[in-house]
Amino acid sequence: MAEIHVNAQNITGIVKPLNGLCNAPQKRTLKYWQKAGVPYTRLHDSFLGVWHVVDVSAVFPDFSKDENDPASYDFVMTDRYIQKVLESGAGIVYRLGETVYDMPDVTKITAPPANYEKWGRICAHIVKHYNEGWNDGFHYGIKYWEIWNEPDSDIDDDCMLKGTFKAPAQEFYRFYAEASHTIKQLCPDVLVGGYAPCAVNDPGRYEFFLGFLDYMDQHPHAFDFMSFHAYADSADKLRLRLKKIGDALRAHGLEVLPLLVTEVGYFWENRMWAELARDDNEYRINELVEDMRSPRAAAFYACALCIFQNSNVAVANFYRTDYMTMWENLFTEAGSPRKPYWALEMFRRLRDAGDALQCACSADGVFALAAGSKNKCAVYISQYTGIARRYSFQIDGLSGAYRMRIRALDDVRNDEILEERDLSADGALKTEVYLRPCSVYVIETELQ
Repeated sequence: MAEIHVNAQNITGIVKPLNGLCNAPQKRTLKYWQKAGVPYTRLHDSFLGVWHVVDVSAVFPDFSKDENDPASYDFVMTDRYIQKVLESGAGIVYRLGETVYDMPDVTKITAPPANYEKWGRICAHIVKHYNEGWNDGFHYGIKYWEIWNEPDSDIDDDCMLKGTFKAPAQEFYRFYAEASHTIKQLCPDVLVGGYAPCAVNDPGRYEFFLGFLDYMDQHPHAFDFMSFHAYADSADKLRLRLKKIGDALRAHGLEVLPLLVTEVGYFWENRMWAELARDDNEYRINELVEDMRSPRAAAFYACALCIFQNSNVAVANFYRTDYMTMWENLFTEAGSPRKPYWALEMFRRLRDAGDALQCACSADGVFALAAGSKNKCAVYISQYTGIARRYSFQIDGLSGAYRMRIRALDDVRNDEILEERDLSADGALKTEVYLRPCSVYVIETELQ
């Protein structure tokens, strides 16, 4: 059997909307969002010249006010921000919670809300503003509403950010249950989920997760999807996280629960989170930042897309796009694309090709997906850590004369045509393709 083997007659479903981003496009990046067909963007750590946007405390600045009074809300900046997103054509995953970075006094927003049900009612009014026209609002039909972000960030000693929910685990469980239940009762047509944990398979955080599921079993709540974060530098780490989440959900009868990966990033995970808190290693951090913007990072992103497509993941969002820090690895400060962007843009070629097709890849360090039909097919390949060599390639179910086009993203190319060749197929198209590590390819075949 060929190392990359596609069956053009076996449709396996849809190509999922996985090449999503976080936050809003800028003036010069809007056209690239549209070129990539960004399907969803997650609003968290959102920035519009100021941080006074998206967060619950930004929209409802004084918690002592009446949550039923339209005058208690300030939607001006968030309205503008969301309109910028909608110009791109992307849908929205709206994070209901708070931004912690760069805040002068984080304790005001990391402490639990004074009243969980009131907080839920405030969030329901935010939903109604954007979906039901409440308070001079809109009818955007925003589907996904995510509660909080990384409440487990300070459980293991590996993170520069300590405590995004300053309370014991049981208190977070109660907050999530009461708030989600309130939102769902008042807005039954939207999907309410969360809770966006960090490296959820780490021992302490996994215990937090198991406790969360146990608590939900015993209390009214809404849990229409589970969101989580995936910063990693290997396929094994992604697979392990998905397996651990799947095992826990299955034990609670939630094996079909949709998963949203609301932050994805390429990151050296060998104690690098702790390194970020130090002040004597700027050269090492600079090496990390350069690697986060490299062809290797792009190939990791493509690898992640392949893994997510073959899992319960429904939406994925790559972090981030609107505030120039070390995490802005998709675009330069001027707004031109970096290498990782092109991996997401090339994924659109797969989504545009049609239905997902059966695709298997047996080569170490190489990952592949396919979509289309016998007339026109696209195969998306991440050559992340494999050996540079020729790989056997086969598409079953093809007969006739075909034009093959190979597009590449590597150290010198950005979704550019590498090679074109004419091939004949008699029940199957068979050939070889040369693949280099730290590269992404799209192989397109079209009946002539």
